[in-house]
Amino acid sequence: MNAIVSILLLFFSLSANYHYVDEEYWKQIKEQCELKQGDYLVVIVSKLTNCSSCISASISDVNCIIKKHNRNNLKVLALVECKRDLELNLFKERYGWKHKIMRIK
Repeated sequence: MNAIVSILLLFFSLSANYHYVDEEYWKQIKEQCELKQGDYLVVIVSKLTNCSSCISASISDVNCIIKKHNRNNLKVLALVECKRDLELNLFKERYGWKHKIMRIK
């Protein structure tokens, strides 16, 4: 299954938000994650106002996936609902996020 189809299935299963079907938004995600044919994308969707333990559990799940499937074609992205880069940096610092991160518009 190619990367675009994988991403589409994941996003449609996570939310019905309009931003996820916007073609320009998909281009940004593909560029940000440097997706190529055959790549897989694991996505965490979060708000800074979400429960900290819920966010930590999601990050723990992602770390388990990375550890279990040690592949070069596995990409990880956090989509965080916020308005400023300061908030993205807060997310990175608070949760020790070392992967790609994007703001949800």
